[in-house]
Amino acid sequence: MNYYFMPVALIVAVLLIFILSLVLKRPLKGFGYIFLILFLGTWVGQVWIAPFGPVAMGIAWVPLGFISLMLFFLILALSPNASLRKKKEDEDEAEAPLIVAGFFFWLLIFLLILAIGAGFFKQPEIIA
Repeated sequence: MNYYFMPVALIVAVLLIFILSLVLKRPLKGFGYIFLILFLGTWVGQVWIAPFGPVAMGIAWVPLGFISLMLFFLILALSPNASLRKKKEDEDEAEAPLIVAGFFFWLLIFLLILAIGAGFFKQPEIIA
């Protein structure tokens, strides 16, 4: 197992964050959490999905591209519209959903890191 996919996942996540910033027309200031999800999700995909497709620099690019694009489109679909961001809501009503969303975000990050760790210790498949 080579370890080239970690820096490649980092580069792919950075490129997708720049594209997401251009699509949403927002500065890169608030994209740290989204970057973390993209980076860890791409890394998990590289660890757990069997490599297939063209290989360059020891990296199978089809699983990397598929996972990163699916996460990218999921985040793009779930991101709020510009008109919804400008709409001011009552502070008391908006606090509870943010707490729940924060809990699920950190649970997702924990599970992604756990999946990466488990992926490195899984038994190699023996092809007869």
